[in-house]
Amino acid sequence: MSATSPPLDPAIDLPQAMERARAAREQGAWAEAERFYHAVLKLAPSHAEAWSELAAVLQARGAPDKAQAARKKAAEVAIAAAATTAASLLDTALEERAPAILRKALQNHPSLPAGHLALGELLRRMGDLGGALLAVQRCLELEPGNSRASKLVVALKGGSFPSDETTAVPAPVWVIDDFLPAALHQEVLQQALAHRAALQPSTTVQTTRENWRRSQVDRYPAFGERVLESICRMAETAIGRFALEPFDIVSRDMQFTAHNEGDYYKVHRDRQPGDMGHRRLTYVYYLHRQPRGFDGGGLRLFDTTRDGSSYFDQAWSKVLPRDNRLVLFPSHVWHEVEEVRCRSGLYEDSRFTLNGWLGVTPE
Repeated sequence: MSATSPPLDPAIDLPQAMERARAAREQGAWAEAERFYHAVLKLAPSHAEAWSELAAVLQARGAPDKAQAARKKAAEVAIAAAATTAASLLDTALEERAPAILRKALQNHPSLPAGHLALGELLRRMGDLGGALLAVQRCLELEPGNSRASKLVVALKGGSFPSDETTAVPAPVWVIDDFLPAALHQEVLQQALAHRAALQPSTTVQTTRENWRRSQVDRYPAFGERVLESICRMAETAIGRFALEPFDIVSRDMQFTAHNEGDYYKVHRDRQPGDMGHRRLTYVYYLHRQPRGFDGGGLRLFDTTRDGSSYFDQAWSKVLPRDNRLVLFPSHVWHEVEEVRCRSGLYEDSRFTLNGWLGVTPE
């Protein structure tokens, strides 16, 4: 601000300040324009247009470094606004439009690492884990030292984190599609479709709160034994990928679960002190008939501390229930099953799983 410039009116509002800034800019009164843009940004620090226009003013004033910083800030706030808008569409009828909002913002700011990271975070919450991995890898290409992106890449590839990591980190997950040979998969599916009479309402010992879990289950179904054998053959690799302490599989738990209209399982973890302390590796094998007769039922894996003591409920990776898909993750990870919508209400249209845990000797 020049020595002769009058002080700004403290009562000036945002539209007035923006109008004065643009008027000064059109007249080439760069110093005057700059101080009014700063007034705008004092009132609205995330005003992307003000940051962008301030950058042009600073460039005209012969301050290229400050102009570049303002352009970067403009890009950051534009991406942040797009990410907020996109996230607000999750779990609504407009959810499918969310990625397009962020991608449009990235078209204007393709070299901004934060934009690709935000897209990756959004996609993993929506269940597009492959797209999420590509987005965070792009972030790392632009900013190799980005810690959050590095952790996401590790988790989305089914890797592990150092044992001294104390913060909540993205849940490691290993997703294997087309897990069973086609003939065995069809045999298991037909047995599941014929298994309705054996099911009972589900219960949970993890909480006394009501309305925490709703589904139909059968413990240790005989038709799941060959599936469990196939899963156990993957266990050693999974233990290594997740950097779990090596263990001999002594306990093998399995249940057949059917989720139909309105069914769910709220946030919980499979390994807890006491009777569930022996669990180490959780698996979920999905199967359903084609075409799929339900929506929803995604598996949310929340960012969790390595010891499982806490989790962050605003950050998760979603695994979509897909026929003949196997999912493996450490049993300390907090997770939930989203509500299932099945318009027909028919048992045959349910979301079916063979799910359980592999672990050590129970105490």
